[in-house]
Amino acid sequence: MARKHPKTTPKQPSDADTSSSEKRPADMAHNPVESNIADTTDAANTPDTPATNESAFSHEDVLACDSGYVVVGKIGKSFGLQGMVFVHSYTDPKENLFQYPSLFLGNKDPICFSRYQTHAKQLVAQIDGTPDCDAAKRLTNKLVYLHTQQLPKLKDGEYYWHELTGLMVRSTTGRLFGKIDYLYAGGQFPIMVIKQHDNPRKPEILIPYEPSVVQSVDLEAAEMVVDWDMDI
Repeated sequence: MARKHPKTTPKQPSDADTSSSEKRPADMAHNPVESNIADTTDAANTPDTPATNESAFSHEDVLACDSGYVVVGKIGKSFGLQGMVFVHSYTDPKENLFQYPSLFLGNKDPICFSRYQTHAKQLVAQIDGTPDCDAAKRLTNKLVYLHTQQLPKLKDGEYYWHELTGLMVRSTTGRLFGKIDYLYAGGQFPIMVIKQHDNPRKPEILIPYEPSVVQSVDLEAAEMVVDWDMDI
């Protein structure tokens, strides 16, 4: 379940979320789990395995720039000889990833998990069209996307992490901090990473997304007001 915080909280797909229309994705709402956002950053830094099939295994990731999709997982290395793969899920709980009926690779090709299981506390799954380990290896490090229309509707004051990305953050005293670059799961609350493009000495600010700090969120104005002060 997504944590309920007074006023606003970022959320990521959870059990309750999935009950309405399948499982929940890697994006989050009042629930500091993923962040799919923090995890997806290292996915971009990991070289893909050379692809030989121009279609399903294309390196092109057009969905990375499409606001209509969110990253809900990443395919890891191959497992066994039957084409299974390790899967990094950014949903909460992690198994929710396999409940969505329509998932896509970055090149918009659909991807379907026919079955999954747990191995040493990690998820491994069978992908349709990957009959052996060679086929599975071609998908290593590919991101898995979900269309935002499949995300369950949240209650007032709850937000998915991708909805908060890009918001301008100001303090209650009027200080401009910068824009939210991404969020990641902290110990108790999600952490917002805010980019300061006009301050080369300190390009990032970390502010917790928690009730006592976040005073208001205005998606239409693309702005967030926080009760936070620091030397910058």
